[in-house]
Amino acid sequence: MQTVLLIFIFLVTPTLLQNIPSYVPLCKRNDPDLSQCIINSVNVIRPYLLKGIPEMDIPQGEPLHFFNFSTTVDAVNTKLSADLWDQQAHKLMNFDLKSVNFDLDQLKGSIDIFFPKFDLEGQYKFVGKLFYV
Repeated sequence: MQTVLLIFIFLVTPTLLQNIPSYVPLCKRNDPDLSQCIINSVNVIRPYLLKGIPEMDIPQGEPLHFFNFSTTVDAVNTKLSADLWDQQAHKLMNFDLKSVNFDLDQLKGSIDIFFPKFDLEGQYKFVGKLFYV
């Protein structure tokens, strides 16, 4: 997912890059449909993300390695925590980019991505309590 986010940033701000390959479609800040332009651009370069784009210092997209990830869910009848480490994610490039929204003036944005299936390999620890009445 980090790779996808980096691609969005680089497509929106191409002046930060020196060597942009010709196959990378660029989006302009003043494009009236900037969100759709970014979605289209990501779909065009998706095959290149698998191997990486060395000209842009983007590493190969699969497998994606990440070392530490922790999360906690604390709801009314549920308390779960998960720690993952030394993870490799596979099949992440099969994502469906649903929407992209950026406010370039505020430097804020949101991305809605659907991963129909992906595999994780690595170490993990789950701890939790579920209480149903």
